[in-house]
Amino acid sequence: MMTLQEMGNQLDRYAAMMMVMPGRLDEMLTLGEEGGPRLKLRVAEKPSDRGQKNSSAVTTALLLVLASVALLLPSVTRSVLTREWADRVDAVVFILVGVMVLRAVSRA
Repeated sequence: MMTLQEMGNQLDRYAAMMMVMPGRLDEMLTLGEEGGPRLKLRVAEKPSDRGQKNSSAVTTALLLVLASVALLLPSVTRSVLTREWADRVDAVVFILVGVMVLRAVSRA
């Protein structure tokens, strides 16, 4: 934490804070007792604003997935499946991801 020498060097700051603290505490208790102004600490987002932010992020992510499917899936499926089945699986997965992208774009 702090050594005794550092504490001595900053003693004037701590003394000033201790002198001000009772007054501030009294102000806070008075405000609480009188029902003074209530401060809103968090501002709630509108659901429509959150949806717009999320839809652009989802669309971007799905476009990246679509690009990776187009580039990487053929090599992966050909190493696991025969050429006929690999082409079919590639087409189905590409169409499904494309549909997901179009659905996300249409909602935005």
